[in-house]
This record gives sequence, structure tokens and C-alpha cells, in this order.
Amino acid sequence: MERNKLKNLVLYHLERILDENGFDVRAYRPSFLMRHIESRVKWLGMKRVEQYPLYLESHSEELQNFLDSIFIKVTSFFRDSTLFRDLEVLVFPELLKKKGRYLRIWSAGCATGQEAFSIGILLWEALKSAHNLWDVQILGTDINEKFLEKARDAKYSFNEIEGVNPAILEKFFKSIDGRNFEIKPFLKQWMKFDKHDFLKNEGFPGQDIIFCRNVLIYLNQDAQNNLVFKFVRSLSDSGYLILGKSEIMLSEAASLFTPVSFSGRIYRKRSAAKGVKSGKTSFSY
Repeated sequence: MERNKLKNLVLYHLERILDENGFDVRAYRPSFLMRHIESRVKWLGMKRVEQYPLYLESHSEELQNFLDSIFIKVTSFFRDSTLFRDLEVLVFPELLKKKGRYLRIWSAGCATGQEAFSIGILLWEALKSAHNLWDVQILGTDINEKFLEKARDAKYSFNEIEGVNPAILEKFFKSIDGRNFEIKPFLKQWMKFDKHDFLKNEGFPGQDIIFCRNVLIYLNQDAQNNLVFKFVRSLSDSGYLILGKSEIMLSEAASLFTPVSFSGRIYRKRSAAKGVKSGKTSFSY
């Protein structure tokens, strides 16, 4: 069978099986799904990729293995130093001019929480001694409950905190046994971690910043379109959308934002974006 037809057939059966089990992966790029299928086929020692749908149907544990493979996200504390420098210099000073003294920040696809806690640490430092004067909530969401459990637990191994500045480590982490560390309670009080599928559900209104890094690159264009406009509706007036380093907003979506930092992929919502319900957008890679 021609290779492209074979791939389409495999993807058709994969989507059917997952849909029957309550999982919709049609928002993802076919090439992304196929890459993970081929990885699982190799791991399982199969000779032909067309064997995989049959194996998936007869081995229930493989369903979760496949889903885990596509939802696993590489994360670390203060990942991408350029972004966090731009937050400190370009974004937080503007947000802290708010008269209402409340901030709402959403880490969409937060994985095990390192991004959300990194944001919190940077914001705590920016507020200096005014922490008690501000109502702050940093919401981390993901569809993987195992990831969320770890984020809520707020405990990380020595390897997971590698590279964190020693002064930050001493101020915001407490050692459990010398090899494992826990975020201190004063920072955890800002955090909330919830299960949420932003591809299926609407976002959370009134957000001052939305982080959604390295997610859109795996989605097909229609899913990208829908998601970015959900974010527009979720952002407060002049709120910020932060994408991954490989994601550049183009076309109609660009008219809804003012670029703040191209290197950090930081965009600020324009007033013309109020009331946006739908539209077309695209991303380059």
C-alpha cells in the first residue's frame, strides 16, 4: 500500500479507537500523531506500523501509554531565560501599575508546575514588600491528572531544581532530605492547579497574562484558530499572551495584538480585540 494511504488508514483507526474511549486527538497535526505512533511501534518491537491499531484495541494499558507520550511536556524552572528577563523588564512593571491591585495569570498546559512556580517567584520578587497588598492567583491547568498531582504537591528532586539560583532556592524552597525540595507555603498560597482541556472548553475570563508555550506547534490550523481566539476572550483589556519560542503569530491574529517582545514571543491584546468571538489565524514555525 502507498505510504501516505497507509499512514492515513493508521491515523483513521487511531482516532476511531481513541474517540470510542473518550479521547479526541483530531486537533493535533497528523505528522505529530504519526511520529508518536512510530515511536510506540519501535518501543513495542513491532515490524509494521499498521499493526499498532490492532494492538491498541486489544491492550487497554497501551491506550494510556500512547496518551502519556503525546501529552508529556518538557519543562523546568525558569525555562528560557530570555522570556523571564522580558517578563521582569517589560511586563510586570506595566501590570503593577493596575489600580485594582489584583492579578490573574494562567499557565495553560502547565505540566508538573515548574512554569507556574517560576512565574510566581519572579512576581514575588517584583512586588518587593507589597505582597500583602495584592490579590494574586496563578492558575495552572493541564489534562494530565498525574502532572497536576505533582504540581499540587510542589515537591521536586535535586535534578529538577538544577540551575535554580542558590538565593532563589534558599528563599522559595525548603529542603526535605537534601535531595528533594518543596515550595514554601507563602508562594503556594498563590497557586491553583486544575484539570482543564482548553481544546474542548472555554478559558477563564479576566486573565492578565496567559502562558501557552510549545502547544500550538502540535495543533492543526483549525485548532490553532479556535484556541488563540479563546485566549483573546479570556484576556483582560491589554492582557498579555505568551507563546513558545518557535511560535510566531501571523495573519488576522496579529491585528489583535501588539508585539511586546519577538524574542520572548510576548504579545499584548489591543483594545480592538474586545468582543472577538471567532476568526482565522495561523502560526509559522
